[in-house]
Amino acid sequence: MKKIYKSLIIFSVFLLCACGYTPLYKAQKINFNISDIQSNNKNNYYYLFKNSIKSYMQNNQADLKDIIIKVDISKNKKVISRDSKGNPLVFLLEIISNFEILENENLILAKTIQKKFKYNYKSNIFDLNRYEENIEKTLIKSISEDVIFLISKSISQKQ
Repeated sequence: MKKIYKSLIIFSVFLLCACGYTPLYKAQKINFNISDIQSNNKNNYYYLFKNSIKSYMQNNQADLKDIIIKVDISKNKKVISRDSKGNPLVFLLEIISNFEILENENLILAKTIQKKFKYNYKSNIFDLNRYEENIEKTLIKSISEDVIFLISKSISQKQ
């Protein structure tokens, strides 16, 4: 029995080591620095977005390209279904973000990114609000990852 476990563990180690895993952003060199994030509507979503890409704003090396992001982020919350009394059962939360990415005051990319999430109604309003806040944070983090990927892709295509 011990031989089976030992061989299974050894096989698992070899399988995991040989899978070729490399982190998505580690494999490519990030050759840009986000110098500023601008918005006409500086709401809570703007600050969540700014905090999620803060690590790309710290680089002050001379060989990096300076990028400016103009962003407007808004939220739509819709009731998708109701019960027979008219009380909500299912909601749709949608985060809409419009981006303009500038390098040396030249527009290199303009895009709208939408992320949606459906969730069920909870009778406890406090829990429902906390759940919505967590959903919003997750969606905005996903949007920020998409923006970083789009920036690195557009800069690498220009070279």
